[in-house]
Amino acid sequence: MHSRRQYLLEIRKDYERADGSGRGRLLDETQKRTGLNRKYLIRMLNRPLGPVAPRQRRRRRKYGVAVGSSLVELWEMFDFPCGQRLAS
Repeated sequence: MHSRRQYLLEIRKDYERADGSGRGRLLDETQKRTGLNRKYLIRMLNRPLGPVAPRQRRRRRKYGVAVGSSLVELWEMFDFPCGQRLAS
């Protein structure tokens, strides 16, 4: 696994400098040598070096704080029912 990563790092340098047809030849050669899928190789050779922080997506709030607090009160009043019981 470590040698494959080293090979990909070396190919990356050539891949960045090559034009479209040169990139195709490099991908063909790399695919034969590593046995990896072509699309996976494209992603590996195009992504930035180093660790990438995962994106954290948060949903927007649909309701305000007042509605949320009253819902919590109702939830406590009915002895914490689960979502299926609330829906029916």
